[in-house]
Amino acid sequence: RAEPKDPRAFSQSPRASAGAENPLRRQASGGVERDIGLRMYVDSWRWKIERYGTLNYPPSVWAKAPENPIVTVAIRSDGSLEEVFIHRSSGLRELDEAVRRIVRLYAPYGVFPPELARRYDVIEIRRVWFFGETLRILEEM
Repeated sequence: RAEPKDPRAFSQSPRASAGAENPLRRQASGGVERDIGLRMYVDSWRWKIERYGTLNYPPSVWAKAPENPIVTVAIRSDGSLEEVFIHRSSGLRELDEAVRRIVRLYAPYGVFPPELARRYDVIEIRRVWFFGETLRILEEM
């Protein structure tokens, strides 16, 4: 008999995309998303972060960052934030903390539409955060 998984394990590293182990978790990691409902939800989240996130990071810092961070944000079906995981640091602790602060500041996010909520308990949104005069959230290539 298998032992139950520790729910805190996600805070160490995000789980892989939905599969046999966890069918109600979906990773939206980029590329052309064929699921229109999922695409619309992710675009709504991205728009909110880009629109308001620019107000919450120091302009003097972003120009010094050697990398654009790659970040996964896990959102539960009720719109609450599950976790923020930085896969690749910006190289500046202050900017990485700004990413975490921005994501937490604007939570909760929208409740999943009914069709999405029937299929997923959590959506993981993995994106590249590009800091410039404005914040842009980009899909990985």
